[in-house]
Amino acid sequence: TNEAKMAKIVVLSPPKYLKLLNSIYADIYGYTLFKAFEEEMGSIAGEASLFTLGMKLKPYETIAKLIKKACAGFGTDELLLPCCIIRYQDLMP
Repeated sequence: TNEAKMAKIVVLSPPKYLKLLNSIYADIYGYTLFKAFEEEMGSIAGEASLFTLGMKLKPYETIAKLIKKACAGFGTDELLLPCCIIRYQDLMP
């Protein structure tokens, strides 16, 4: 798989187009773009592509996962949590 082409599609495509592409891809292959990117992309590039895809298709869920990641584990990530709150304050109720 050409990872650069997959990432380019996600980064350059508007959300409206990605939603349509995601539904067509799910109809043809039986799973969504999220699953395809998890299987095909590696490590940091895959995580970045999934985050970008999530922000375009499901922004609220993606932000919630990021905040949960900042608070999960042994202690709170003291840099990531305030960065999330400040960065995404316009999207929060």
